Amino acid sequence: MKPQTMIGYLLGLVLLLIAPASWGVVVELTDPPAIVIPAGYTDTATTKAIKFALQQRKWQLLAEEVGEITAELAVHGRHQIRVSIKYDERYIRIRYLDSRNMYYQMGIPDSEEVDEWSDTTYKKVPLIHHRYNSWVKLLAKNIQKALRTTPVLN
Repeated sequence: MKPQTMIGYLLGLVLLLIAPASWGVVVELTDPPAIVIPAGYTDTATTKAIKFALQQRKWQLLAEEVGEITAELAVHGRHQIRVSIKYDERYIRIRYLDSRNMYYQMGIPDSEEVDEWSDTTYKKVPLIHHRYNSWVKLLAKNIQKALRTTPVLN
């Protein structure tokens, strides 16, 4: 094999190894804003709406306690995310718990221009595969929709 060909292969391999971070696959982890529960909803009705949304989005319910549901989404047998869905009489909050193959890390977002010679201290934030934010946002939208369409149970 020619030396130029070998160098080309090595450069290609290096690019593949650093590609996820450099191509914007990893973004700042952003959990959706709190979902407002309509007045008069009981815990039972809220739980029913959350479970309905989980089922629609193909999430699995892992654990259920009063005021909290733990759920997991597995995509293509490769990506896996786990969230906590906490609720009270006024709000539902979805928060990141754990993931697999989602490149989760603490770091500086690509939007920050880092000057290595500066004395500036950069705040590290949770970073994750860009699809996490969209999957959780879709779940939140489905929960909101389910709250609008689920009858209040007394």
